[in-house]
Amino acid sequence: METTKTILNLKSIVENELRIIIEEPTISFFEKLINQIEYSNIENEIKQNNLIKANTISYLKDIINNYNCHCIVNKLLEGLENNDIEIWRDSMHSLFFLLEQQKIFFEYKKLKDDLVSIAPEFTNALIDNKINDINKKIVNIKEAFEWSYAKNYINELMGENSESIIHNKIDLINKEISEVISKLASLKAWNHLFENITSIQRQNLVAWYTTVKKIGKGTGKNASRLRKVAQTYMNECREAIPAWIMPLYKVVENFKPEPGIIDYVIIDEASQCGPDAIFLMFLAKNIIIVGDDKQTSPEYIGVNTNMVNSLIETNLKNIPFKDYYGTLFSFFDHATRFCSSTNNGMIVLQEHFRCMPEIIEFSNKNFYALNRTPLFPLRQYSENRLKPLMPIYIKNGYVEGESPNIINIPEAESIAETIANCVHKAEYDGKTFGVISLLGKKQAEYIEKLLIEKIGVEEIEERNIICGDSASFQGDERDIIFLSVVVAPNKRYNPLTTDNAKRRFNVAASRAKDQMWLFHSVKLDELNNDEC
Repeated sequence: METTKTILNLKSIVENELRIIIEEPTISFFEKLINQIEYSNIENEIKQNNLIKANTISYLKDIINNYNCHCIVNKLLEGLENNDIEIWRDSMHSLFFLLEQQKIFFEYKKLKDDLVSIAPEFTNALIDNKINDINKKIVNIKEAFEWSYAKNYINELMGENSESIIHNKIDLINKEISEVISKLASLKAWNHLFENITSIQRQNLVAWYTTVKKIGKGTGKNASRLRKVAQTYMNECREAIPAWIMPLYKVVENFKPEPGIIDYVIIDEASQCGPDAIFLMFLAKNIIIVGDDKQTSPEYIGVNTNMVNSLIETNLKNIPFKDYYGTLFSFFDHATRFCSSTNNGMIVLQEHFRCMPEIIEFSNKNFYALNRTPLFPLRQYSENRLKPLMPIYIKNGYVEGESPNIINIPEAESIAETIANCVHKAEYDGKTFGVISLLGKKQAEYIEKLLIEKIGVEEIEERNIICGDSASFQGDERDIIFLSVVVAPNKRYNPLTTDNAKRRFNVAASRAKDQMWLFHSVKLDELNNDEC
């Protein structure tokens, strides 16, 4: 016990002495250390502020020396250099006030510019304080602006080419309306289909679509088998789709050859179909054949005509009108023949909706009015319409190359330059263009190359520009068509007087709705054709 007491006393003495040692000298030391740190921080802050001050002085001097600045900048510099807090504070207050005034000024300027654009006289009078009874004027300001807008709008409508511009706008709006109606009709039709299609029909429709995709180009080793599979699926889903639209070869691939499996078959552009389209009459309960024997017929490239005629003599010897199954006759020729013996006969359409009267006049005079009543043009137009016919003679025109790959460079360059100018004119806004070569595709390809260089691919796509021959435009149309005759005096050429040539000319001359340009390097007296 005694030992323990002694140890505790010693512990108390040591702790007491230790407290004294730590408290007095150590507290004083830490106070000095803290003060030193604070002084160091203040010193660093002063150095940093002095650096900012020096940079600001340099910046202000640069502004004063190089710019026509406000006097307040001089005051700011004076306050900094002399360490005058009052001058600096007053100058900063003035600066902030000016910045607020600047915002107000910019807002005023914007409002003034907007007002000047629609009411310049009123704005100037308002600024110059020349309006009497301003409060009374402002009461009717809404009506005044409406009258001013109406006046400017009417003046714009009454300007040069205004009627033509309005008709262009009407055409664009009507086109947009037509597109919206078509899209709406399509969506409603598909909606009706999906509401009424059965589960089995849907499955077969998907299976048919997938199989057709796998057929691809039809050259694979499984193509023949897949076609038969596709026909099986088509048989099960055919009635789910009320109307099928497809080219002739797709009909062959997808429909089993059974009599009367389709209620109505409509054949468009029948003059371009050959005897191979006759099987459609086997598939159809009723058939509507639409065509024009004055337009391009099917071209059997690579087909040996003598061999075809020999096969006809061998296999169709006792078939009536056997010659109609050769390469010289179209399916429309067949229709013309057998419809002439029926009670219904053939319906000949007399109305023409596409071309301006002056444009269709060429086809009327040379093709349609010879054996029947001419077409009656129904296009409505204004006095300020585009000039329908634009003949352009190329004095320096020449051809190079051999048929059918000949080109007339001056003609091609003139066409490309004309189109490049037209796309920038207001009267051609929204108009679609087409280029037709009357002699081979090489000329059309060269013109297309020039157009890509002059107006770019984007403009070509926007204008829906196609460069090709007559067959490229069969069944198609454009607002403006540019024809290239191609032939020139430097090379002898044969007259194009065959029936096929006449059909090509008819198609080429009846594709333009509003305007047709004819670029030619020969004159009438240079043509060695008595029919011209």
